[in-house]
Amino acid sequence: PCSHGAVGDAETDGGRAVGLSVQLDRATTDCSVIGSPRYTPARVGVRVLIRVRFLRRLLLGRTPLQGCADSERRPAFSESSSKSSVRGYFKLLNVLIFVRSSQSTSHGKGAMRTSWKAVSVLAVGLAALLVIPVMNTTIGTGAQDSSCRPTSNHQRPVLLLHGTGGSHSEWDSLSAALKVQGYCVFAPNYGGSASSLFGIIPGKFGTDNIEKSAEHVAEYTHQILTSTGATQIDIVGHSQGGTLARQFMRFNGGTNQDNPEENIVHSLITLGATNHGTTVNGLAALVAGKPVVETLSSLVASPAAVEQLAGSSFIRRLNEAGDTDPGVIYTSIATKYDNVSTPPEATFLNAGPNSVVNNMFVQDFCPTNKADHKTMLSDRTVEYLVQEALAEVREMGHPVPCPSTHVQLPMGEHPDFS
Repeated sequence: PCSHGAVGDAETDGGRAVGLSVQLDRATTDCSVIGSPRYTPARVGVRVLIRVRFLRRLLLGRTPLQGCADSERRPAFSESSSKSSVRGYFKLLNVLIFVRSSQSTSHGKGAMRTSWKAVSVLAVGLAALLVIPVMNTTIGTGAQDSSCRPTSNHQRPVLLLHGTGGSHSEWDSLSAALKVQGYCVFAPNYGGSASSLFGIIPGKFGTDNIEKSAEHVAEYTHQILTSTGATQIDIVGHSQGGTLARQFMRFNGGTNQDNPEENIVHSLITLGATNHGTTVNGLAALVAGKPVVETLSSLVASPAAVEQLAGSSFIRRLNEAGDTDPGVIYTSIATKYDNVSTPPEATFLNAGPNSVVNNMFVQDFCPTNKADHKTMLSDRTVEYLVQEALAEVREMGHPVPCPSTHVQLPMGEHPDFS
């Protein structure tokens, strides 16, 4: 392990900081002496700020661990967006320390004791969460296989986009099934951000604002096209993933409004997507359109979560010119048991000029199916419908997998993917 003197000790694993303990002297941590002349609000504030700023410099890669080999001197965060999020959090923490110092001075020793205990816990706890290596990825590789090349049967790579708080691992079932069929499959982690309390939980991605995530997806899509030699892709998006795909298509080059033949995205399949926002069973009305509440909710639940609320400025802007872009085949799949993207039918799209839209409930094909928002990702019926949409099947009467039975679709009721 590498030592950083009297300030703190850090352990490394392959050059990454994986643990950090700040060594405060006994007197500073003894609550019985806080409030004495030696430990005025100003002095305690300076002590906490010193430790906070050390942690900040360490996380942003400005302070290499002393005594480590050059190969071990790596910042815990390498992505610029992650660095920006960390800076923002520490700015908030510094403001909190300043505010609590002022309050402590005016309210006496009792208030000061409680205030500084809370600030210290917040400082150390936040740093411990931020230093976890899994949080240094803004967009990861997931199911990426750069050696895969499209075939004559499957000419377009498939990009799988998870939802808010999700990750590429949610696509394990569908990804494996598509690979067996010969598709080139890519499932990245996108939108990793420490800008919210939800976002700092290890393994939670898709929390950054959707506009920024769309920029990253645009870059990632071009990497896919370059590595595979393909000219177009198909996208499958769950929850935010479907809405994010539409943002990318409309505002980040995924489609060409003037010349649809140059579209990068050929088809979009969404699963419980928040295409028109979610009411969250009525809770959205308490947040959307209220700037202060929206800001606080973003800091807690994540910017992406607030952007997907029904009535949000993001949703209004996304759908301002209609739901669809020319030349794209859309398939919107919903479940009547969705308790997150509500009401479930709000995910359905309205077809615009030169576009094809297929809106369907899972229960239209499998009445006994009880899949909800989360379990859609591993549901056999949903998996089958996705595969049909990707293959653009036009034949009638196919049996659809059902938990207890197979439902034979009557002639004329099969989705038209033409």
